[in-house]
Amino acid sequence: MTISQRFAPPRLGITETKKPEVSRSMTGALGWGQAGGARRHLGAVQAGRRFCGLLSGSRRYRVHSVFARALNLWDGREFLTLLPVSRGCGETCATLALAPEESFLDFGLVPGLEVEARDGTRVRLGPEVVVDFGSALTWESRLSTMAPGQLSDANLLVLRRTLLDASTASPLRGAVDGSNPGLAALLDALRVSVLAADGTRLGAALASLVGFGPGLTPSGDDVVVGMSLARAVFRRAGGRPDAGGLWEAGVRGALARTHALGAFFVEEALAGRSHEFVEDALGCLLAGRPQETGLAARRLIGVGATSGFDIGVGLYLAAEWERRYAWCSSG
Repeated sequence: MTISQRFAPPRLGITETKKPEVSRSMTGALGWGQAGGARRHLGAVQAGRRFCGLLSGSRRYRVHSVFARALNLWDGREFLTLLPVSRGCGETCATLALAPEESFLDFGLVPGLEVEARDGTRVRLGPEVVVDFGSALTWESRLSTMAPGQLSDANLLVLRRTLLDASTASPLRGAVDGSNPGLAALLDALRVSVLAADGTRLGAALASLVGFGPGLTPSGDDVVVGMSLARAVFRRAGGRPDAGGLWEAGVRGALARTHALGAFFVEEALAGRSHEFVEDALGCLLAGRPQETGLAARRLIGVGATSGFDIGVGLYLAAEWERRYAWCSSG
């Protein structure tokens, strides 16, 4: 089923059996007159279900932030992200047929521009860009039905080795290679406080971590994303509510310390959702072979300047603590 078929008449959606190839002929599919004077027309390849609110017109979004290969939209509460096909999808993401040499920075998009939906399939991003969702496939999460089994020592070792081998200049590297004892102690306080059911100590540690680092999604937020997603998957498999633990309450209490975008990604992880590359890395860690885990980890590490690496650190620590201490199932 295409994303537009969830609320539009059947004639508006075309069901595809495979992802279409990226080409300029696709991205120029709409005519100038059809798009009301827009200069650039992009075809959506995949989209998460959260785009239904935008396409149906029930939620109004504006451009929040623009990067060369990512565009964030915001309605004051939730974010949607547009990415090239090579960057992966997700529940709150859509992938576009963007040519390799193209950049969102070239389209005249600036924060604050209103986003307008038409016909349940087309979205105007400011005055010059229209995205057609008519043939976009609905993205499906692999984690929603996953039941984690016994953690593989080999997969954990591969993930740790991949993190150590990466050249990412993250402030969290010292927590993996042991070069920053203070940071390692801060992260370990997260483990100890949850196992001891010490909300006060947990809150103090999270207050030092959430918002730590530069950018809209700081390193401290990203490591919490990895930990929170792993916990959500284990707790869901064990029949425990995602939002019902000491960790979950503590994290939500610290989110006022960071940016809205970083806080949103953390909230998504607490609910068991994240970007495709993050979910794939966790899925391979829990149920894949070592070679698959290594490939997924390397792809994750390539996300952003440091975000993928930092999330990988969170996934590794949470899984290792679960194997040793049942951390994800505690608290």
